[in-house]
Amino acid sequence: MPPMQRFASLLSTSLIAHDATQEDWKRPGREQRQAEAAFPSLLQTHGFRVAEPGAAPPANVHHFVLGIATWSVRELILMDALSLALKSTPERLERLSVFSIGRLTLAQLQRFIPGIEPVTTPVLGLWLSGALSALEGFNARHRIIHEFHLHPHLDELATRDAGFWKRVEALQTAGKTGFVRRD
Repeated sequence: MPPMQRFASLLSTSLIAHDATQEDWKRPGREQRQAEAAFPSLLQTHGFRVAEPGAAPPANVHHFVLGIATWSVRELILMDALSLALKSTPERLERLSVFSIGRLTLAQLQRFIPGIEPVTTPVLGLWLSGALSALEGFNARHRIIHEFHLHPHLDELATRDAGFWKRVEALQTAGKTGFVRRD
C-alpha cells in the first residue's frame, strides 16, 4: 500500500528564478488556493477530526483545537508529524480537532477559539476541564510538539536534509515513525 499523500506535498518548495515568466509568478498563489481546497479532505484521509466552528469541547478532558495556515510549509510539516505520531496512539487523535485558518476573518476564527486575537500561526485552543487557554505561533507549535511527543527539532530535521522524507517514509513502511520523541 503506497504511503498517504503528505500535507507538505500540498505546496511546492521550489523557488522562482530571477528570469521567471509572468506565469511562474502566478504559481504560488494558485498552489496556495489548491492547498486550501484540498486540506479538509486530506485531514479526513489522515484520520483527523475536522473542527467545527462553535462546537463545544468535550467536558472533563484535555482537548486541542489547532488552526493551521495552509500556505505555510512549516505548519504542513507539523501536520505530517502529527499524522505519523498519532498512528501509533490513535486514542490521542480523539483529543485533537484541526481546521484551516485560510481566509477566516477574526470573528470567524473566534468561533473556533473564542477570544483569540492571533498575530502569528498556528493557533491553538486548549480546553482543560472546560477552561480555555489560547496560544499562537511559537507557543502553540511547541505545546503541540510537547503534548503529542513529537521530536523537538522537527523543523530543523525537515528543512535541512534532502533525504529526510525518504527516510521518514521508510520508517512509516516499517511500522515505525520518525517524528516521535524517544525518551
